[in-house]
Amino acid sequence: MRAAIALLVILVIAAISAIFILPRPLPNATPVPTVVHSQGPTVERLERLAHLVTTRVYIVDVLIGEGQGCRGAWLIKGDALVAVDLGRARITEKNEATTQAMILLPPGDQLDADSGPRT
Repeated sequence: MRAAIALLVILVIAAISAIFILPRPLPNATPVPTVVHSQGPTVERLERLAHLVTTRVYIVDVLIGEGQGCRGAWLIKGDALVAVDLGRARITEKNEATTQAMILLPPGDQLDADSGPRT
């Protein structure tokens, strides 16, 4: 019985030692360097994005009208997306060494407007 308990204790100590010793990396192992290749921005990649939404504009206004014996007031409430058409973007400068590019964007236009009820 004592021999079985002693063997069990030795096995537990060996298992715990293996947990702390085995996962350590070898001291002479050199890490593999990370290599990154970039083709840089292209016009085709910009055009695939289609539109770049720059901001959402919230609109709230009261419109009052009067004429020909009628009078009315309307509450105007909604939002609109202002976006840039990336199909018209132009790459003006491209620096391969620093992997930077200067992109000329056209002015923003209204992409979508919503003045209806939200569910």
